[in-house]
Amino acid sequence: MRAALVLPLVGLASCLTPGDPVYPALDTTPPTLVAIVPPLIGPDAGQPTVQAAQAITITFSEEMDLDSLRPGIEVKKSPSNEAQALTIVADPLLHLASDRDTDFHVSVSAAEGSFAPGVYSVTLRSLLLDAQGNALSPELTGSFIVP
Repeated sequence: MRAALVLPLVGLASCLTPGDPVYPALDTTPPTLVAIVPPLIGPDAGQPTVQAAQAITITFSEEMDLDSLRPGIEVKKSPSNEAQALTIVADPLLHLASDRDTDFHVSVSAAEGSFAPGVYSVTLRSLLLDAQGNALSPELTGSFIVP
């Protein structure tokens, strides 16, 4: 009985063409911040005014892990340092794309529809991961005012 099972398997193995499998190179490059509008973080950052119902648009250098967005993007209101509930909307994932190093856009707004007047800080934490699991580094922090 064993011989009957082994012979068909040997026959199948002879159909395989020898050769090296082709695998894409492993991405070990961490994502970077390309832009944030309004400019809350970076060389042009000050403490810009954001309208209460305005969304903040964050652009990363590559596709991001959607599960990392909520814990990785944090907005707190001063002086209480209270974390704000957020609505986060991201680009659709491009899993079948051959080049994943395309800009990836995330829109962040207040969950209630608008931010209350005050001063806010926004932090892009190292919990933010790209689609291959590389973490954003270093953490980035900025601030804005809602009149």
